[in-house]
Amino acid sequence: MWAPPDFNVLWAAHHVDAPYDTAALEGLLGRGLKLFSYPPTFLVVTFPLNWLSIQAAYLCWMALSSALLVTSIRHAAGPVLLFLPAVFIAGLLGQTSIVMGALLFVAATTFNRPIIAGVLLGIAACIKPQIGVLVPFLLLGARQWIPIAAALATVAFLSLAATLTYGPGIWMDWLRSLPEFMRANDAALSARYLALPGLWKAAPLALGALLAWTAGRRGNPQSGMAIAVATGLLGSMHALDYDAAALAPFAVAAALTLDWRGLGCGLAMLFPPTAWSVAIFAGFASLLATNALNPPRKLAPIRSPDD
Repeated sequence: MWAPPDFNVLWAAHHVDAPYDTAALEGLLGRGLKLFSYPPTFLVVTFPLNWLSIQAAYLCWMALSSALLVTSIRHAAGPVLLFLPAVFIAGLLGQTSIVMGALLFVAATTFNRPIIAGVLLGIAACIKPQIGVLVPFLLLGARQWIPIAAALATVAFLSLAATLTYGPGIWMDWLRSLPEFMRANDAALSARYLALPGLWKAAPLALGALLAWTAGRRGNPQSGMAIAVATGLLGSMHALDYDAAALAPFAVAAALTLDWRGLGCGLAMLFPPTAWSVAIFAGFASLLATNALNPPRKLAPIRSPDD
């Protein structure tokens, strides 16, 4: 059975002695440049991949990822998420951005259960930290001290687990692997980048931090999280088209409010994922977060009529 090359590397990292050794990965998967860039904590979160064949692992990964994403918005419209272009691309590649979207959306809509929200944010940070780089500004603006503490404790626990499992040298192996990974991606995948070039990255990061903090202060964590993720992608050192899948639940939930700004968020996600579509999404999410132009309908966790 076929498994996509991106997922192959995630699986192979669990089946070699040195997950950041390109030669070891190529020895298992065959010829061609194979690079694993996820932090050591990712290996702990996805440890069950050790027990599965590559085909079974891919099927289980996609089934779990899809189920988490669909159920994250708690609405009958959940299956629509699987047909959004960014989600479809991420699914074909077996990427982690689908899981990231589910974790971040559920965290943003469970601030009334702060420990759960913090644990989910901590797990997300241990999978793909660059997507949530601006989330702390939302938490600080909302004065969500318990989620901050729970997230830090989760990261610390998983980091300790990674160190005990793979040895302290695993962290330097990871850091040393990143320059080669970035060079390879710049050479082969720059046309698919969501991140802005050069110093232009600073603009969305600065504006996103301010808007996420403002959304937190105004008690609008869902839109604030959407802004933090979208602008974080635009300012990331490494964000590709499939990473826009992390915005999918925010877009659908916003569109379901039938507010024109929410519909704008949803419409932006119907286009192929590019820096332009992510920027448009961020713009409409910012209007929602700041209550600009006219007060929006309350953007709260969406539940089905049977809940």
